[in-house]
Amino acid sequence: MVMSFQSDEIVKRDLLQRDGIEFVEIDIRYPSFKAEGAKGRYQKSIKTINKFYDQISRLCFDYAEKKLFVNAVAEYDSDPNPRKRFTHRRYVYSIRYKITFTSVNFISVRIDTTLHMGGRRLSFRRSAQTWDLRRGRLCPAYLFASPDKKAKKLIVGKEGGFYLEDGRVVVFTNPTGDKGYREIPLPRTQS
Repeated sequence: MVMSFQSDEIVKRDLLQRDGIEFVEIDIRYPSFKAEGAKGRYQKSIKTINKFYDQISRLCFDYAEKKLFVNAVAEYDSDPNPRKRFTHRRYVYSIRYKITFTSVNFISVRIDTTLHMGGRRLSFRRSAQTWDLRRGRLCPAYLFASPDKKAKKLIVGKEGGFYLEDGRVVVFTNPTGDKGYREIPLPRTQS
């Protein structure tokens, strides 16, 4: 039997309110994988991957409930201007994913986390994971990327990561200070 991968989208949503006032909208989406025809270590790997995304979603949901909501309410309560309270805009905390690559041995997922308030984006963070299905572990980027010094420096950086997509390795950096978000496609050395 040939092994094939499928994924479902898990959605966790909530609207956090106090006294009928909306403070934080939470919209978290993440993948849940299934492997038809998989046995042994592949099944174990899929369970590990699904557990990882479930835990990440719980941590993010807790952050929205315990940090964003509390801060939004405190900010609202501390503003003495009733007109500003009337025009209060809620935060929208969202997490979106894209499965960028699947094969018998690897799955790569890109995740974008954004925080908006009143339609204005306040923050954006990208993360990504490439999974080795044979071992049930995250892959280091050097397995795929060219060995040139510039690529190694980008891959090792703390403010970014990599994912596989369209036959290439995409290295990204998250915004820090005055530097904006960047994506740098690199040639792959293996698949």
